[in-house]
Amino acid sequence: MIDRDNMTGFNAGGDQILQEVTVIGGSCITCGIFSTPAFWEGKLYVVAIGDVLKQYTLANASLTPALQAGDVFGFPGATPAISSNGATNGIVWVLNTSNNGTPNGSGSSGPAILFAYDASNLDKLYSSPTSGSRAAGNAVKFTVPTVANGKVYVGTQTELSVFGLFSGSDTTPPDTSITAAPPARSNSSSASFSFTATEAGSSFACRLDASAFAACVSPKSYSGLADGSHSFQVRATDPAGNTDPTPASYTWTVDTTPPDTTPPDTTITAAPPARSNSSTASFSFTATEAGTSFACRLDASAFAPCASPQSYSGLADGSHSFQVRATDPAGNTDPTPASYTWTVDTTPPDTTPPDTSITAAPPARSNSSGASFSFTATEAGSTFACQLDASAFAVCVSPKSYSGLADGSHSFQVRHRSGRQHRPDAGQLHLDGGYHAAGHEHHGRPAGPQHQQ
Repeated sequence: MIDRDNMTGFNAGGDQILQEVTVIGGSCITCGIFSTPAFWEGKLYVVAIGDVLKQYTLANASLTPALQAGDVFGFPGATPAISSNGATNGIVWVLNTSNNGTPNGSGSSGPAILFAYDASNLDKLYSSPTSGSRAAGNAVKFTVPTVANGKVYVGTQTELSVFGLFSGSDTTPPDTSITAAPPARSNSSSASFSFTATEAGSSFACRLDASAFAACVSPKSYSGLADGSHSFQVRATDPAGNTDPTPASYTWTVDTTPPDTTPPDTTITAAPPARSNSSTASFSFTATEAGTSFACRLDASAFAPCASPQSYSGLADGSHSFQVRATDPAGNTDPTPASYTWTVDTTPPDTTPPDTSITAAPPARSNSSGASFSFTATEAGSTFACQLDASAFAVCVSPKSYSGLADGSHSFQVRHRSGRQHRPDAGQLHLDGGYHAAGHEHHGRPAGPQHQQ
């Protein structure tokens, strides 16, 4: 780039070049620029040999690389031409003349291919057919397309090819579809995509992430992908040159880190008592891995998402079971849920003590060193504890017998064993003495033989 206003005269201090930009590397005859750039609305467009159409922005007397298209132009490159409606609707027309029959070109003659790009974003709008009645004539190198009166004129080896709209022309773009893709989360650094279009004979251009669209065929494969999110786009162009304006796209994540396959362990940290008189219950729980979610189940219901603490109300009397299982961020679920079983009994407790009665006993004055007592209680299923004289109460059943009793006064007590303290039934026995039972005193001797032991 040189200064337009300072191009004459000798300057011993320099060559008047303000900036040099390397468009493509290399020094061979087929690696340079044999073409002329085009300028429009502060942007420069250039195509070097073996390179793509590139756009540079010009600001403050400096060129900055901006955008590039995806189609590669062989020898001798191409000179772009611009058409526009003033400062809007700019189109960059580029002619691929690599089929020019020269040794530096393709080596054989073939049709010139006309490309049209949106001057703002370099999206491809059109490419002429490579064969058939609508293809241009055989290419001539260095040819520049000429735009006039709504048509594009291309000089070839055998004819002047004219491109433009005509009655009955196909202006409907194809629709592109991706038919096969990697999973949304993949552990592979490779990916393959299959795709199709609604019009037969369509060609395709693909783009990975932020790269430029480039010609491709189905399936299109990639390798060496880095971990992280990636996007793939593909668009079809039909034989009439119409390009799908809404490329098919797919986004997926590559994660080659070995997956976490260890499930968390779930623990219940708070629960109602094993036997509860409340129709409500609350459970607290935790897991061995941070960030886990939980699912709970009451009795035979299905597992449902829950959080700690989990509460229930309106529980019926009877046995109930609660289960909870954790699922970690990797999707591993505890295969052995934590569980707890308890009983709800809202019936008011029995607070009425039973009454114990001695139904058979020795006579108040006995001449026998043995004694037997029978007894009962007012509640069915009762158990008993007995006491003789000053001994401790001990479990007993009716009848309870004693032997080897010494002469003298003895006392016997029996009580119902319910865990509650109630008044025992008691009696006193006198060997060769008097008898007292339940607070009543008897005097005299019982009928029958009288012996003293």
